[in-house]
Amino acid sequence: RTYAAVPPLWPLPEYPPKVHSNRALATQHAVMEYQDYASARYGSKWLLLVGRSIEIARSAALWCGMLLVALLLPTARNDTLVRLLVLVSLGALTALFLAVFFFQHYMAPLLAVWIALGYRGLWTIRRQGAIFAALLLGTLLWSSVLAIRKLRQEAKVVAEARMGREFPFNRHLLQKQLKDFPGGHVVLVRYAPGHSSRYEWVYNLANIDDAPVIWAHDRGIDNARILDRYPGRTFWLIEPDAPLPTPILLRAGSVSRDAYISR
Repeated sequence: RTYAAVPPLWPLPEYPPKVHSNRALATQHAVMEYQDYASARYGSKWLLLVGRSIEIARSAALWCGMLLVALLLPTARNDTLVRLLVLVSLGALTALFLAVFFFQHYMAPLLAVWIALGYRGLWTIRRQGAIFAALLLGTLLWSSVLAIRKLRQEAKVVAEARMGREFPFNRHLLQKQLKDFPGGHVVLVRYAPGHSSRYEWVYNLANIDDAPVIWAHDRGIDNARILDRYPGRTFWLIEPDAPLPTPILLRAGSVSRDAYISR
């Protein structure tokens, strides 16, 4: 409500323009999110349908093969339970196609339905004979290969992020370190001009004032406002895009500066 520049569903009309006083927020909401919205609302619906179908199929690779096998069988098509589960799936998939953005966890509500369809497919195929048993084996192997490939891709991304300086591992490490220090903290985050808005360091607990560590964007001379708001907290500056991001002490709070340096 405060920052979003576009509605969550592309058939909905555009929001009135918003002014984002922070460059990182403006890039994330008014530029990147609007591009996705404009592409979905005003672009080719055929391309949207194909692209979203591919994304869904990749996310559901573990179950897609079993689903197809179950739906191809005449006994499956005449199964009342299969029909009901398919209708539920179509309803949920329709919502996914109307969304501006798509992430794999958006498919979580479908998991229980597709597990049931997969089980029903196994039960149906078991009654068919040798040909369908071979088809079942091939489907399981295909799904397993896709699942293993996906896990290896994710493991590689995690490993590269841990070795490098990308979000969220360095942020999590700094948050953990600051929690070990006594007193409250505020971390001012200063991005380089080419920083990707998809790697956002600034977000907080719902009750910001009681959070042990508060994250805020570096606002230059306007930082005086947050310094005055939290007089008892220790302030740090971090530059996530530096070769070796290191927090710089700006102002010590209830604990002396020497205590922090000695740690």
